[in-house]
Amino acid sequence: MFAASPTSGSGLGFSPRNIGTLLVLWLLLLVLLLGRTVGNALSATSLNLFVANIAPSAATLGVFNGIQQLCTTFIRIIGLVLSGTLWGWSIKHSLVYPFNSHLAWVVCGLVTATAWRLSLRLPDSVNIYLPGKNQRNRR
Repeated sequence: MFAASPTSGSGLGFSPRNIGTLLVLWLLLLVLLLGRTVGNALSATSLNLFVANIAPSAATLGVFNGIQQLCTTFIRIIGLVLSGTLWGWSIKHSLVYPFNSHLAWVVCGLVTATAWRLSLRLPDSVNIYLPGKNQRNRR
């Protein structure tokens, strides 16, 4: 749809003179989408492994997984609401950088950097499989 948008509108349009720009934009979009998809899969898998490692028994594993899903969904909702609010506020007011239209992206970057920094403080015991705690031996 973006490539087919008219040149007089807000899109780049599909014309021979800007075909290179369109190809670069679509290529970058695909690369970013691939990175996002791989990151989502890796983070979900890691979170599931952490939860499985901290569950004290097989009986409580379901409760831990439910709490994990609840927290993940709640954070996604909060993220959407806050980022939309920040975006709306930042484009409504004409302030200088970083409080202009880039505010939502700056806050997203800061939250990501903070989460990465906090993840370095996780104890190694969370990521170690204990031989006596496999699914068959949990009671």
